[in-house]
Amino acid sequence: MLKQVLSHAGTKWIAIGWTAFIAENVIVSENRETLVGALGEDRYRMAYGVLSTAACSSIAYGYLVHGHRKGPSVVPYLGGSAAVKLTVVGLQALGLAGLMQTLPKLQIPIGLDAPSSTSGANTNNSLSTSADLPTKKFKMLCPVDFAHARNSDPNQLELKRITRHPQLFSFALFTLGTALSTPFLTTRLLTGFPIVFAVIGGAHQDARFLRSGAFTQEYLNETSLIPFWALMTGKQKWSDLCNEVKWVNASVGLLGALLLARRRGVLKL
Repeated sequence: MLKQVLSHAGTKWIAIGWTAFIAENVIVSENRETLVGALGEDRYRMAYGVLSTAACSSIAYGYLVHGHRKGPSVVPYLGGSAAVKLTVVGLQALGLAGLMQTLPKLQIPIGLDAPSSTSGANTNNSLSTSADLPTKKFKMLCPVDFAHARNSDPNQLELKRITRHPQLFSFALFTLGTALSTPFLTTRLLTGFPIVFAVIGGAHQDARFLRSGAFTQEYLNETSLIPFWALMTGKQKWSDLCNEVKWVNASVGLLGALLLARRRGVLKL
């Protein structure tokens, strides 16, 4: 596999870029205090930005110039099997549903008014007519539930019950689905590396935040880096997660995954 990666310009530049991006994020941020003391805050940020830009440029050059829908193919390619297709849809649905949680809470824009009665005095009268019975009326609502942000508990863990780094892993799961759906090694490297970055970068952030006091050991013990591990081991409750998830947002993410599956020809909608 390594020989195959290094033998093609696209795979080589993508792999070098991603490896450098992960390494510089871990090494430079791990030694932040030392580097800031030696260079100053402004020069540190400039050096960090230059290294990150160079790494991202390598990835972009490898894919856009040498790797878009071309390059070596993965052999054997299992993307045509039903199991892989279902896995791809599932990963992309999880990823998009997670990413949609970062948006304000969405709601179905049609609701019902509270029941009202045209004659309160006759409501319990056995001789009351149908016109006297409580009635419900449809009303239009704003698609964005602004009251949710005002009324929600700021200490809710929400997706952090799944993983301490929900944005990282949501993006990584979505791109992992893309990696499994393509036979091109260039695209697999481009979209497969984010899951590696999520694991390494997430673990590194945990260690740094624990040292700085942003995370407590109790918080680390009650949550997990790997998605769903805290839920599967009983450290977090599924019922709490279900109560805190923005379900309409998650449904929009699922719809997006289904539309992508339709575009690939997996579903006939």
